[in-house]
Amino acid sequence: MGKKGDETRNALADALLTILLEDGRGAITVKLVSERAGVDRQTFYYHFRGMEELVGYLSEREASELAAQIDHDASFDEFVDRFVDQISARKRVFRALLDRFGRPTLRVLLHERATGLLRIYAHRELVDVERQIGPRCRDEAVEYCVRASASVLEAWITGELDMDGERLKSFLARSFRQQMIGVREIKGQA
Repeated sequence: MGKKGDETRNALADALLTILLEDGRGAITVKLVSERAGVDRQTFYYHFRGMEELVGYLSEREASELAAQIDHDASFDEFVDRFVDQISARKRVFRALLDRFGRPTLRVLLHERATGLLRIYAHRELVDVERQIGPRCRDEAVEYCVRASASVLEAWITGELDMDGERLKSFLARSFRQQMIGVREIKGQA
């Protein structure tokens, strides 16, 4: 798709985002989104098979913007700070997607895109640990910590975990390091 197609897809995603953030409780329909974007329904269906595909596109766009804001050369603590700040800035969008389209949308965002970012930093953080516990145990530890961190972020976005952003940053970094200590100790006893 060319530049014009990308512009139309983004206009439809922006229209959906605007509707979501208005916090209206009415149904979000293809007709409503198309009208808000200034296109007809046929144009909508040219770009998306349905509302679910548009939601996926908006979710992926938000996650891509989140990933683009992360400095991949930062330390783990700097990464956690920036990552939580970026999620916090988009929390209202993620929450609106969750409220309207359910937890699967949020899980796709967190467990596909966010875990990829977390995995990069976790592997970097654990380079020295691999010598002590071996690559297989390190990879298992990384996956456990990454999924646990994504679950904490999900609970924070949904409001199930009530803490401010600074406490969340500290909690994520501390809990990740505690898991690594546990892995070292278990491996040392084996």
